[in-house]
Amino acid sequence: MATARKRGNSYRVKVYDKYKKKYVSFTAPTKKDAESLATDYIKNLRPPKKIHEKTVSECIDDYIELKKNILSPTTIGKYVNIKKNQLSGTFLNMELKDLTGIEIQAEINRLSGKYAAKTVINANGLISAVLKTYYPELTYKVTLPKNHKKFKEYPTPDEIMAMFKGEEIEIIVLIALWFGLRMSEIRGLKKSDFKNGVTFSLGQLAGGVV
Repeated sequence: MATARKRGNSYRVKVYDKYKKKYVSFTAPTKKDAESLATDYIKNLRPPKKIHEKTVSECIDDYIELKKNILSPTTIGKYVNIKKNQLSGTFLNMELKDLTGIEIQAEINRLSGKYAAKTVINANGLISAVLKTYYPELTYKVTLPKNHKKFKEYPTPDEIMAMFKGEEIEIIVLIALWFGLRMSEIRGLKKSDFKNGVTFSLGQLAGGVV
């Protein structure tokens, strides 16, 4: 064990990490404390895990670190949230070598019972990206929930006219319906644009009477 040397008001010792292939230094107020820190570090040295021995959680952390300066902060935030709040502990603690399509599909199925389709699809996107990076030899296929599009139903022109009949803005609504004008265009109309209840330019184009 290397001996701590005094540096100003403290003691500093360096030890060689054979796995990281670099020196690591420890500083403490006393020589004994500095050497104790170094001794504990050497005792706890372990060879780095092989990639397939890493857990899904560790690989997600590695992936986020790998991409943090490339992907947008919003995307990184989504990945952190997916790991923290959506993926189960059981799935996160699995080692890559134990993963199969069955375990991944089971996790997708669990997520589908709690979250909207879009959320599940985003979670699967993270899982897929991580596995392609750290376990590309794993081939699997999962079934995802369908992201159904929502369509708005708008009232018919007759229904709209009935809604605003007799209201102060009825004439504005009618102009919008007949001529397809935006609100800004309606506001831009001038008294000189009308004659006998008919708009010159718009009336010629649409044949409408106001």
